[in-house]
Amino acid sequence: MTGALLGPLARAAGRRPRATVLVGTAACALLGLLALARLGFDTARIALVGDVPFVRRHLALEEEFGDLNAIVVAVRGRDLAETRAVGDALAHDVLAEPDVFRGCFHRVAPESFGGRALLFLDRDQLRALDAFLARLLPELRRGTLAGCLAGFAAELERRVAEGTDDGGSAELLAWARGLLADAREAASGGTPKATVFDALPEWDTAGYSWAGDGETLILLVDFREAQDGDGLDPRTRAVERLRELVARQRQRWPGVEIGVTGKPTLEVDEMRTYERDSLRASLVALGLVTLLLVLAFRRWSGPLLVGGCLALAVAATLGLAALWPGYLNLMAVVFVVVVIGLGVDFGIHLVSAYDEALAAGAPPPTALEEAFERVGPAIVAGGLTTVGAFGVATLTEFKGLREFGAVAALGVLASLVVMLTVLPGLLVLLDRDRRTARLPRPPRAFRWLDRALRHWPKTSLCLVLVCCALSVLAVARLRYRSNLLLLQDQRLQSVQLELSLLRDRQTTGWFLAYATPDLEALRAAARVARALPGVRRVESVLDVLPPRQAERLPLVRRVQERLAAALAAPPPATTPEALRAALDRLEGTLEEALEAALAGGREQALGPLDELLEATSAARAVAERADPAALARYDRRLAERFAARARPLANPPAAPITP
Repeated sequence: MTGALLGPLARAAGRRPRATVLVGTAACALLGLLALARLGFDTARIALVGDVPFVRRHLALEEEFGDLNAIVVAVRGRDLAETRAVGDALAHDVLAEPDVFRGCFHRVAPESFGGRALLFLDRDQLRALDAFLARLLPELRRGTLAGCLAGFAAELERRVAEGTDDGGSAELLAWARGLLADAREAASGGTPKATVFDALPEWDTAGYSWAGDGETLILLVDFREAQDGDGLDPRTRAVERLRELVARQRQRWPGVEIGVTGKPTLEVDEMRTYERDSLRASLVALGLVTLLLVLAFRRWSGPLLVGGCLALAVAATLGLAALWPGYLNLMAVVFVVVVIGLGVDFGIHLVSAYDEALAAGAPPPTALEEAFERVGPAIVAGGLTTVGAFGVATLTEFKGLREFGAVAALGVLASLVVMLTVLPGLLVLLDRDRRTARLPRPPRAFRWLDRALRHWPKTSLCLVLVCCALSVLAVARLRYRSNLLLLQDQRLQSVQLELSLLRDRQTTGWFLAYATPDLEALRAAARVARALPGVRRVESVLDVLPPRQAERLPLVRRVQERLAAALAAPPPATTPEALRAALDRLEGTLEEALEAALAGGREQALGPLDELLEATSAARAVAERADPAALARYDRRLAERFAARARPLANPPAAPITP
């Protein structure tokens, strides 16, 4: 049956070589144009798996909650303040381009919760805050500056009475020192650059998303996929634009390290590497195969024709892939090397048999028919068995392997057809005036190997069996590498940064999608997950919800009522007299606190209290000749900043925080 098909094919190529070449080349060219117009690339890894239950669940999760894979940006400056500044600036730039980015998360700002932010304080903290406001707010009737100083004095008086006269926390001491410095400058007619309410460390530096080292800020950037076919991957536009924004921040902050990674970035880089390396590997493979054929056949014409036919086979394969499945996945994109490596065998056997027939004196058409008769059935049998081997892969459940098997089978089949149609016609056209051929003499090593196999067949077979046995022993050392990240180019910054983040236990883990409206069911699921072997910790929405909110709500609302009352009646401007009275009271309280600390042997409190006493005395000396206008200007600024800080906490009335 094979001979009945190959005979007419050989006669057609030998007698009408030009028509055969034109028809075959035109068909491959049309398929190549079809590939340019319709062939796409599916770069999603999950698309390789196929329609299996866990993929369906994942796609349903994405449909409800969106793509949970964000671009990750890691920022590390010379200090935390610089790191926060760079992160804030980059987030601002990202949010300024809503057509490319959906959002950016790097911080849960306390002010975003409004009054509900108070629910994150425990009951003791809420009671202390409520008591402090109860002492502070009446003092504000003397003016904001005088009231704050008097309020601090009242807090200090309470601590002296309770025997905890250490001056308060480090933040409260820093706030008091800043207030005294501003009071001194304002009383002397100066204009302080900022008020103590402009920068509240516990408020302004809270909520940032830090890595496990506490020094690397993590930004998660949500993006929009390009709809205009920008690059092989629709995420390329967002990744490249974010890298441009990062480069801009690097110029503004030369000492800051900023890196971009995350699954979208890694897959974009992976696709770009595939695109570059597969093209490079294909060209190198084609060039090396052609060069080896030139060295083997000792002429240029035949090997170059084989190389050209391989290129036609690749074009035809791309066109067939455009018809089905319509795209190339991450596995199928490397099929070109497979086509070159397997398809070249068909050309080698045909050209070798053709040259032997020419050397025997047959004219080109006759030599072609003899070559088809000698090696044609073997070529067809080898090609079809290879096609069948790849075709078996289409029966697997793994979609990526199915599509790779289909594309590779189409590629081998296209190579077989091209080598049996276009290549014979080209050989006849090239050798039209050629009557004889001189076969190249085999290299000495091959001649020695030929003699060895013929004279010592049993010994040769034993050597082969020994080599096979040794290779079987080496199978025990074979390991399966499941981490696809290690298969990527390790020189890429995205890969290096991802590996470093994966080593950070704070930022890595497995994601379990468990959606339920019942928090008790979620707690039960968290307990089950926590009990699994190998699980170090479990994080869920429960970790960001304040516990026992019902117990805290009454205290929170009382604090809100006090703040609302203070905002409803703005305090008057601080007068020089009110400032002096507040400083006198604070000075006396500090002296009492120092005496109590000395008597109680609390040496650690002496330094901070003595420093505050000196600052109070300096401000009191200036207050004797205070400039009322300058004092009023600063007091007004202080009142405005206090209101700006208090208003988000006072309104709206706090309610429980729910998922």
